[in-house]
Amino acid sequence: MTRPDYAAPCRSPECPNTAHDGNLCSHCLGGLLYALRGDRDGTNGVADLAAELDITITRQAVTTDRVGSRGNETPVPFHVAASDARRDLHNVLGTWARDLWETYDGQHSPGVVDTLGDIAGWIARHPTWLAGHPAAGELVDELRDAIARAWRVVDLAPERLYCGPCPHCRCGIYARPDRDIAGCRECGGRYEVATLREQLLDAARDTLATAAEAARALPALLGRDVSVNSLRKWAHEGRLAKHAPLPGDSRQRPRYRLGDIIDMTHRTTAGAATCAS
Repeated sequence: MTRPDYAAPCRSPECPNTAHDGNLCSHCLGGLLYALRGDRDGTNGVADLAAELDITITRQAVTTDRVGSRGNETPVPFHVAASDARRDLHNVLGTWARDLWETYDGQHSPGVVDTLGDIAGWIARHPTWLAGHPAAGELVDELRDAIARAWRVVDLAPERLYCGPCPHCRCGIYARPDRDIAGCRECGGRYEVATLREQLLDAARDTLATAAEAARALPALLGRDVSVNSLRKWAHEGRLAKHAPLPGDSRQRPRYRLGDIIDMTHRTTAGAATCAS
């Protein structure tokens, strides 16, 4: 089967670019290849994703560092969402790998071990097949969507840190607490986790939020929960300044500066550690 040798619109959904060598533009093809294989060391590729999913699935307990309430330490034998995402990703990768093989070869054994990383690696080794496939738009859309959905499950796991938006493409960056460097899975940029986290906290400090809004935002900012009751208790005791409600708020809920909450949380945690020692 020969690939088109003329310029035509890229078949990836909603892509405005022109495909000069097949049915996918260089941006969409490059993005898919990066999603499949990641960086040179495999970071952010499907093999790395598979390892992260396995960690999430087999995690025996979920522990949270919660300020102002008892931690939830309910043992779980597996993470249902991660298990579902892994199965769906395997199905999508396997379906398109088989389709590519039947379309372009169909005779020689692909010699692929039935693992997420090996299947993704095999697909990534055939960029011309990807670009020239008659259903290239559907292919790239389904593969990238399945990979992105699986990464979202991993990123939402309690042990992942939100590092803020990528300085280059604004895609959200997440990292494990033991990683010094975090990579953007959209553009491939690599950044120091400590620097990104510091920038994230600095940008959020002057934001005003209700107690409920702050409690929802703080896990991503601090890597721990802070209960609504704790915030209201600190405000009642005069340790947390109240600010005017948002104009138009019929409930007239006071707002609090996130920077003040962050500082108060650090002081409370440090005080608890001192008492424990």
